[in-house]
Amino acid sequence: LMRALGANQKQIVSGLIAEFLFLGLVTGLLSSLAASAIEMALAEYVFNIDVIVNPWIWLVGPLACSMIVIGTGLYGTRSVLMVSPMRVLRRA
Repeated sequence: LMRALGANQKQIVSGLIAEFLFLGLVTGLLSSLAASAIEMALAEYVFNIDVIVNPWIWLVGPLACSMIVIGTGLYGTRSVLMVSPMRVLRRA
């Protein structure tokens, strides 16, 4: 739709990167939260040791997920940049 409204390739790629970045950050934060909860539960109830939360997981998790989602997202949507807007609108 953006191409049909006159957006160039750089604008489309920037929009896709922003979208995938947001998805990756949300995914990374949720996975970091789940990993910390599982870590606390295992330390407390299974191993009976003191809980030590690793702060690196809150930095590395969202960054790694963002890079993975951006890379796979751009790879998966690369065909969008190659198709003319008229061809897409005719198929819709």
